[in-house]
Amino acid sequence: GGALKGPLGGSRRLWDAAGQSQGHVVLLLSNFHRNRSACTAQNVSLAVIHRSDATLPPTARAFRVDEAHANPLAEWHRQGQPIYPDSSQLSKLHDASRVRLAEAVPLHRL
Repeated sequence: GGALKGPLGGSRRLWDAAGQSQGHVVLLLSNFHRNRSACTAQNVSLAVIHRSDATLPPTARAFRVDEAHANPLAEWHRQGQPIYPDSSQLSKLHDASRVRLAEAVPLHRL
């Protein structure tokens, strides 16, 4: 694995963007603006080149961190932005910050 390399533009080809460990590939995709301005959701298609005899699982695991997933700030706002959260509020903030399995993404052999 290594740093993301490749051309910038609407369609991006990624080289050496994934880390591989024990037969698993871990890929981080992010969508953000450096100046912290709002960005819109983007659809992503990913093609993985593998050996023709490789056995593929039917799905990949996707974890999300966005407005609806792993967002303790939204919970803090729902609580009224307490300066000193009590133990119940802290528990809810910790729970809201957890990254959970968001979905199973189907894989298709091309």
